[in-house]
Amino acid sequence: FVFFFPHLRTDFRKRKIDYPGMITLVLTVVPMMLALAFAGVDYNWLSPTIIGMFAFSLVMLILFINIEIRSEEPIMPLSIFKEQIVSVSSVAIFFTGFAMFGAVIFVPLYFQGVLGSSATASGSFLTPMMLGVVAASIISGQLLSRAGGHYRLQGAVGLAIVALGMFLLSRMTVETSYVRAIVNIILVGFGLGITMPLYIIAVQNAVPHAVLGIATSTTNFFRQIGGA
Repeated sequence: FVFFFPHLRTDFRKRKIDYPGMITLVLTVVPMMLALAFAGVDYNWLSPTIIGMFAFSLVMLILFINIEIRSEEPIMPLSIFKEQIVSVSSVAIFFTGFAMFGAVIFVPLYFQGVLGSSATASGSFLTPMMLGVVAASIISGQLLSRAGGHYRLQGAVGLAIVALGMFLLSRMTVETSYVRAIVNIILVGFGLGITMPLYIIAVQNAVPHAVLGIATSTTNFFRQIGGA
């Protein structure tokens, strides 16, 4: 396949690494994640420690935005978010990450802690969700290429399926049958399979080639934040 790759030659000028942007981005995310992890467990939500972490994270976020606006080669150019497709897709990707990692954690705990399955068997119940993701990704990709690229319609359908699947997962009890639980899990996986590749493709088609790598990595960043 290497013979069929397009021959793209980029300029080899020396780049400036956005160290201030990298540092402030880390200092924005890490305190926020720690506050969300500690709040309600080790500290009260309104404790000075938690409020201080959130406040520090907010200050770093403001500083990060100011740095990115002034930077010659920002790590995350804010100009890409002026494109509506990028901003909407980032929000959607955040929530799909929220749903995917939430389901990955919830499903084994449910089968082991509620239905009494073994640890090994509980983990294996993630397989139907992953198969749903793979199947829906293939179907979604084919529809996207053959039906004219209806991003909005497929994205809305995918998010609706994810939302329905997550709702059904939340309604499961000790009386829920294995078959019904697996159907709910497949539904979540199918919705995720539609949305995850679709929004990445939409973003890649919406931005200039010069920031293609940045835009792609930004979508993965929002997915990881949603999952965390």
